[in-house]
Amino acid sequence: MDNIVEILYKIYKPIAPKHFDKNEWWIIFLFFFIGTIVYYLHKKSRLIATSELLLIFLFNIYFASLGDYILAMKPIDLYDTVDLDSGELFDIPLHTVVYSGTIYIALHFYLLLNPKKSHYIVFWALLLTLFEWISVHFFHLFTYKGWNLILSFLFYLVVITVNLILLTGVRKSFSKCKSGTKY
Repeated sequence: MDNIVEILYKIYKPIAPKHFDKNEWWIIFLFFFIGTIVYYLHKKSRLIATSELLLIFLFNIYFASLGDYILAMKPIDLYDTVDLDSGELFDIPLHTVVYSGTIYIALHFYLLLNPKKSHYIVFWALLLTLFEWISVHFFHLFTYKGWNLILSFLFYLVVITVNLILLTGVRKSFSKCKSGTKY
């Protein structure tokens, strides 16, 4: 039993937060807040099918992880997330629920409101940039080392656009399958 505890400690130690402080509490708050909204929207309206929800979440977990791996680690090293420069335990809820859930919410309201696509993309990029500003300035969630909010805004433009393309593409494929159209 002692070996298992030692092994778990060796796994935990490099990814443990340096200090459990306001950025971890902020992630915990966002995890439950966004998670609750996603749960409510998905249970209440089902504008997005469960298979689409899973696709959105898996794609964005991968996208966020890959983005952080490329942009936040050497040789590029533009920012640090939470307390460490190489990732930590609290990156997991950040990527799995906070990032992915926020994109799900954006896609849900896109389907609900059917707005002009370009305006909606800019709106969400601005909103996500505002959330990042709050996270940086009040909760020290990121430490910029060459990154800035303008780059975040441009990145969010791409993220929302790619997700809208993904969702509409999947829906077109599903509708062709349902109607019997062959590829």
